[in-house]
Amino acid sequence: TAAVGTTCPAALCTFLPPVDLLLTACRPEKARSAMAVAVAPLNLWRRTALVAAMTIMAVGSTDVPAPAPPTSSVTVGVTTSTAASTVSPHFVGVNTDWWLSNCGGEGSNWGANASIAVLDLANPRLNALARGLSGATWRIGGTHGDSVVYQVGNTSSAKSCAAKSPQWHHPPDCYPVCLTLDRFAQIADFAATAGLKLVFGLNMQGDVTNVIDFLEAVASRNLSVDTFELGNELGIKPILTNGKAIADAVGRLWPDVGTRPLLAGPDDAGDGDDASRQEFATLVSSQTSLAAITFHAYAFHHGGGPTLNEDLLNAEKIDAAAEVYDAMVAVVRDHVSQGYTPGVWMGEGNAAGYGGRRNTTNTFVNGLWYVNAMGHAATVGVGRFLRQTLVGGGYELVDGSTFLPNPDYWSAVLYHRLVGVAMLNTSLAANVPAAADSGGRSDADGVHGDPLRDVAINNKHAGASGKTTATPADSVRVHAACAAPAVGDAGDVVLIAVSFAQAPTTLKSGLVGVGASVWQLQPGDTTAPECRSSTAALLGEGGAWGNLTLGADDTLPPLRPVNTSWGAEGGSLALPPCSISFVVVHGAGAAACTATASTPCS
Repeated sequence: TAAVGTTCPAALCTFLPPVDLLLTACRPEKARSAMAVAVAPLNLWRRTALVAAMTIMAVGSTDVPAPAPPTSSVTVGVTTSTAASTVSPHFVGVNTDWWLSNCGGEGSNWGANASIAVLDLANPRLNALARGLSGATWRIGGTHGDSVVYQVGNTSSAKSCAAKSPQWHHPPDCYPVCLTLDRFAQIADFAATAGLKLVFGLNMQGDVTNVIDFLEAVASRNLSVDTFELGNELGIKPILTNGKAIADAVGRLWPDVGTRPLLAGPDDAGDGDDASRQEFATLVSSQTSLAAITFHAYAFHHGGGPTLNEDLLNAEKIDAAAEVYDAMVAVVRDHVSQGYTPGVWMGEGNAAGYGGRRNTTNTFVNGLWYVNAMGHAATVGVGRFLRQTLVGGGYELVDGSTFLPNPDYWSAVLYHRLVGVAMLNTSLAANVPAAADSGGRSDADGVHGDPLRDVAINNKHAGASGKTTATPADSVRVHAACAAPAVGDAGDVVLIAVSFAQAPTTLKSGLVGVGASVWQLQPGDTTAPECRSSTAALLGEGGAWGNLTLGADDTLPPLRPVNTSWGAEGGSLALPPCSISFVVVHGAGAAACTATASTPCS
């Protein structure tokens, strides 16, 4: 039967629950994942007719005024023959920290449910939102993870913890946190139920006897863990000293390689100077146990400073902050030994550190940094991108008091469900009004009988994602990838366009296709200063925007696309100010996006 809001004949289109999260038009499909749609094969003209007939709507929708017509455009070129990189299918990730709100320090800024020690994992709404990210990564870690005592075994610290129960997490004994095996089982069960890949940071300070006792207890309960992370911002010494002991224990306790947790680390700051990055190089060349080298990266430190609101709309500053991803991939690539090629993960990060800033990093504008950072990082080879945080601080995806989603949650869901594992190189050219082109070029240089001028790109990251450097379209960034199997066939391409601009623009592409599906987000409140809306709106059929809200029983709305024409000459799309767009181009025929060309890494 057709889902609510569609006009597809029931005989031609069947939607299988729980696919209402991500529903495309009736299209011929091959085998899909459990979240995908199963559609009876249709020939192209019938599919096109059905696409045109579909009614697109979102739960809780409210009309938002349409933007003014664009006055400039950006043309994106996509290399479809080979992939720039392949990432993990669990690329999108979120973190949960240990900060207790009633224990001072940064914790006082983190709010209710920020700490994994007390987070209400039984909350139905939180569980529903976690299931919406099924297949993503969930990391437990942070500053106070480096002092956690595991309440197992016979070490003196474990015995001390046992004496404090059941009030271990309340003042005056805030830290170290004492973690019982039962509480860890709740964490593991939450992840398993939601379909999240659990990455758990271990306390690597000093003697690791208590850590090994904990690993033995976890294995004895047959609790599922995707990765154990060796420390949090402790440098490389703990891994070089005790990493082999941990690796030996994991190998002994999980003899089946297929179910054995990975090891990662050191989860240290990657956005430091060259000297600090040299530690990563030493780590890569000194051991072979880590499946991934993890680093932290915050675009703007110390909460972002007084200019954070403006900086989040400054595409050039966003570009500069993203260079950490290139640098960390290069450090690992340049120091691997023969036969040892670990992945590179952004293990913790956001636009602003120190807990972020409420009313900024939990609003729509933060999503511009977020989606662009994911696209950039994936293209240069970062295998997973673990955003701080799921709940807690001023940058939480989910409000810690109401458990309602903030705007970045919808960006995370769409990216996770639409973007495949193979990234593609892009190049950009800005088509700008002649009066705005300070280059002073003549008609022969590119004014083709109209007031727009083609301005070549100075692509700072050669071979990576494209960016523009000319006004007024200098604030658009575009990345490309093979479309995820749930929304595209082999060869289909997804364009990821982020507009930091305060005026509308148009995205153009010569990428061939036979139609496109568009998911486009903008601030739910377009009058909010500096795009700091507390809601996100999704574009619907006829140009109506609908604010995204949860439905009855906290169900997610059907995130349906707007279907548009895209042909042999390519296509175009209007980009509103301060917007995020995902464009799945069907029938692109990208050789890099065949089943064999886009095998994911871990």
